[in-house]
Amino acid sequence: MTDSGSEPKNVAAWSTASLPGRVRLDIGLYYHCYPNELCQTIFAAFILLVYVAIAVFLWRFPGILAKMVLIVLVMFGAWAIVGEKLTRIRLKSQMFHGCANPAVVVNMNPCLLAVYADLAARPDVCYPAVKVIYAPLDRVPGKRFQVGDRVPTISTYRGGVGDFHSDFYPVPACCATNDQEALTRLFVELEEGNESWNTLETAMSSVPRPYYAGLFPVEIFFPVSDDEDDEVTEDALTMYPFEDNGDQTAL
Repeated sequence: MTDSGSEPKNVAAWSTASLPGRVRLDIGLYYHCYPNELCQTIFAAFILLVYVAIAVFLWRFPGILAKMVLIVLVMFGAWAIVGEKLTRIRLKSQMFHGCANPAVVVNMNPCLLAVYADLAARPDVCYPAVKVIYAPLDRVPGKRFQVGDRVPTISTYRGGVGDFHSDFYPVPACCATNDQEALTRLFVELEEGNESWNTLETAMSSVPRPYYAGLFPVEIFFPVSDDEDDEVTEDALTMYPFEDNGDQTAL
């Protein structure tokens, strides 16, 4: 069941992504790949029903205490509804407006993805990084992944101040949409630019092995034009605003 309608509204800062995903969220597929989040939604709905039942029961009793408990229950019920709605809005906005990033499968048991991103918050700087994440690719219907497979992801960037973001949060596009045209488009769009498949391949040489989940600064050489003679040289990016924060759980 793919969310329909026009372009998602009320989006946050990721709407200015250099390469927006422009993917329509299939919430059913997403919950299939991430059942824990579905369980949280079901639990919130169950708690809401319990609150409603208790509220109806308490309404029959007079007294300030009963009314105060009723008000608290109503507030918690509203929180459950709003929380689920905000989660869906966040996911829908991330898939449509979030930044497309290249990723590659680096391990299958458990499934790990290495995702490349530029954490710069300004266009005139660059902070290259690779984030290794756990990904439920084994739950994607009709697809079998193996080490080395390329996987487009769509990310939001959070935290940090000034010139850089402190972290980013990628979601494999195939875990959020069954639209094959959109997935093919992402593959093609990631062929060029500083955040491309080739850049990811180069960056992987700086990622520690054996692979484990974490965020790692990497060193990338990009061609830079010389203002004086327009000759193209290579400039190493060696300034990193964060430290390696892997969880140190080697596989």
